[in-house]
Amino acid sequence: MKILILSDGFPPVYAGGAEVIAFNLAKSFQKIGNHVYIITTVREKSKAGQFDYQGLKVFRIYSDYHERWRAYLSLYNPQTVNQVKKIIKQIKPDIVHIHNIHYHLSYYSLRIARKYSKAVFLTAHDAMLFHYGKLIEFIDLDNLSVPKTFNYKVAPWQQIKRFKKRYNPLRNIIIRHYLKYINKIFAVSYTLKEALLQNGIKNIEVIHNGIDMDGWQVSDEKVKDFKKI
Repeated sequence: MKILILSDGFPPVYAGGAEVIAFNLAKSFQKIGNHVYIITTVREKSKAGQFDYQGLKVFRIYSDYHERWRAYLSLYNPQTVNQVKKIIKQIKPDIVHIHNIHYHLSYYSLRIARKYSKAVFLTAHDAMLFHYGKLIEFIDLDNLSVPKTFNYKVAPWQQIKRFKKRYNPLRNIIIRHYLKYINKIFAVSYTLKEALLQNGIKNIEVIHNGIDMDGWQVSDEKVKDFKKI
């Protein structure tokens, strides 16, 4: 199959948690005989273009803007959407697997992916599908007690209070509209799935992040040396 991965960041330029997961999946897809392509973004024009990275065909699109516009340009980013469309039409992928696109590739890419592929999947690594950043939970530090259940529902007034002029009242509504183009959403934990459900996002399955076991193998000789310490 032809599998296309979309991720705002991708190694070696960016190597955060979600980026590494996307890379590991890409290599695993490739290992079992699939043709794997990557669409990602960079902040420097000199780093944009088509590259080969460890056997993967990587398309890097330039995109850069001030964070104050994220609630708007994350929905439709004119710097990237036309190029995403051009590349997807060129590849004609069977499957598009989307990771973090809430900054540069933008949620409009979901619509493009659905039009030019057979199936679209999205892995949610965080709460950005309904929030602007990390969720803050309040724990009773005096009693050192943690509630068994949390209320993850985020009200508009909470986002207005925290993000002020950067708040976009249509953001979450538009994101939920674009999510209709996805065949299935994968959450990386049951807690994240619950948070998504409480904020009106459905069609979710849980698939925990995996690791490349080969990279964690230790020889018997190194184990013996460690025991001597």
